[in-house]
Amino acid sequence: MIKKIINFIKSILLALIYPDRVLSLFKIKNLDEQSGRLLANDNIVKIITFIAAFAFVGIVRYNPPLNSEDQRTITVPLNKILDESYTDFGSVIPSSVEVVLSGNSIDLDIFLQTGIAYAYVDLDRLEPGRLYQNVIISVAGVPSHISWVVSPSILNDIEISRIESQEFDLEGIIRMPELTKDSRFRVGNYTIYPQTVIIHGPRRMLDEINAVRVEVDFSDFEFTNTTTAIRDASIVPHNINLERVHGIIIEPTTANIQLEIYEYTRNIRININENIMNLPRDEYRVNSITSNISQIVVWGDIDSMNDVINLDRIDFRNLNEMGQLITTVTLPRYVYTEIEGDQVNTFDVIITVDLEEIPAETTSHYDYDLDD
Repeated sequence: MIKKIINFIKSILLALIYPDRVLSLFKIKNLDEQSGRLLANDNIVKIITFIAAFAFVGIVRYNPPLNSEDQRTITVPLNKILDESYTDFGSVIPSSVEVVLSGNSIDLDIFLQTGIAYAYVDLDRLEPGRLYQNVIISVAGVPSHISWVVSPSILNDIEISRIESQEFDLEGIIRMPELTKDSRFRVGNYTIYPQTVIIHGPRRMLDEINAVRVEVDFSDFEFTNTTTAIRDASIVPHNINLERVHGIIIEPTTANIQLEIYEYTRNIRININENIMNLPRDEYRVNSITSNISQIVVWGDIDSMNDVINLDRIDFRNLNEMGQLITTVTLPRYVYTEIEGDQVNTFDVIITVDLEEIPAETTSHYDYDLDD
């Protein structure tokens, strides 16, 4: 194109120097006879020159830019063509690949704005039970006048197999709550629902599964008056690498674990020894002996406790004017009870002795004179 422009400019310059060339451009015949007469007219020469200059400017200004070769890199999804009754395993098949497009820059721009490209790997053509190398990744949707290169271009260590199903018992790996000796609660049995799961996958992978487990951590459970701790957890087949088994399906994927939590308490009776020491029996009669606490509920390290706490004998001399005595009860270590809403290890028992004073006996003496 540049060469044509240069030649055109040269023709215009030659026409100005040699007017006969201008006439030859318009194929005017009989140049020898007519050239002198036409070129003698200055207006004709000016018109021809103006037309030539106008054409030159138009050619230079409005000629479209030259097309050039270019490259563009795009990321496209990678589709896997495989019958739904089969699955693949081995190397991980990426979800997308990079495609380098090469071609005319204008064609590339138009395609990127209006076209859609995608990549695919055809696994339907592979036979089950074999390990395949160099499985080709193809690209579709790109016009024929644009070339492409995909990265990665092949897949290795790919195997396909028919999907089978097998039922497995579900095992629980439970991390129990950490209980102290003074805890009011105890942990019972746990239940897992469902008790079995169905796993769909290649037979070779199913044969490698030696257990299907669910792991649950109850160590951070906050104990309240609830009787059940409930958690959900993912079901994980043991002894297989799920990352290399792309078609494996677990039904269901989660399990519900319920852990029994219960209060471990005992009722303890407070026993009063009614044999009062130092009681003047000829002066007082005991109607009743009562206490403000006759029974308590204890928890903690209570396995070695008896069901009765026997209070010491009451010393009559320690009773106050109301006939009451306060005695302190200390529970064994790590054993607690609740008194007036407070958790305590030591508490007071108020014993009340209802005494009745015995009146003194009175005797009448009469002197009789028998002789009178």
